[in-house]
Amino acid sequence: MNQDAITRMKNQIPYLNPALRRIGEYILDHKEQCKTITIKDLAIACEVAESTVTRFVKENGFKNFQELKISLTEFTTSQVHADKQAVDVPIYEDIAQSDSTDDIIEKIFYKNIQKMTACRELLHIPSINQAVDLLSGCAHIIFVCTGSSAVAAEEAVMRFTRAGKNCSFWRDYSLQLMSAAILDENDVVIGVSDSGKTKSVIEVMTIARASGAKLIAITSDSSSPIAAISDVVLLSPDRISKSPSALHWESTSSKAAQILIIDILYACFAVRNYESTLTHLDHTYKAIRRTRKE
Repeated sequence: MNQDAITRMKNQIPYLNPALRRIGEYILDHKEQCKTITIKDLAIACEVAESTVTRFVKENGFKNFQELKISLTEFTTSQVHADKQAVDVPIYEDIAQSDSTDDIIEKIFYKNIQKMTACRELLHIPSINQAVDLLSGCAHIIFVCTGSSAVAAEEAVMRFTRAGKNCSFWRDYSLQLMSAAILDENDVVIGVSDSGKTKSVIEVMTIARASGAKLIAITSDSSSPIAAISDVVLLSPDRISKSPSALHWESTSSKAAQILIIDILYACFAVRNYESTLTHLDHTYKAIRRTRKE
């Protein structure tokens, strides 16, 4: 279980009912205390029945309450160990100066596989369906992001335009702000931010919400500001490496996870709107065919 189990539990909390959510939030806020707490004491602290605690344990993939406490112990121990590590500071993810080329290749592949596996576990089918509902019914899709997240936005514009949706993505911050100000209830904004705390993205999405647009967030943090203001939240995996190094940058695996979510959204949209998507794919292909060498 360990760290991945606790991270998965954290990401599932927004989708739980209020009683179960209270339990999850209490455990995450009191990790040390909950390593030795009893079901009865946890139920009292969260003002729920003991049976509700048992249900929470089962719904989060633990066999029993003891297994949850063991995972908490492993998680907190690994965090302490990571905080104490100061030798051979990683320069990128877990890549250190002492790594050979072979080591680096193995680590990069492993991190990407981890990221994709974690992304699959985080996919919430009702949220995907809700997002597709919004995209199917809107007149215009606007993408909001900055930095390397623009890769996912540009990929999305290409895919959804070919499927017949009017899409736009402005790299210029002022244009993003102005575009948000003239949206209405027929528009959908997709904000992409791994941290969910990018100030420019938050501001643009806040303006878009005030204009009446519906909001979809793609982020790794379910408690982030963009998640809080969005109608639908699609979770990407949190950063696997917890290195405190100031040299850290988001890895390309984070971007790959964002593109994967876009890919799933597009595929679900295309199936939902099968006939019209086929028609638009044909029309757009004919439009660009002349640019390709036969």
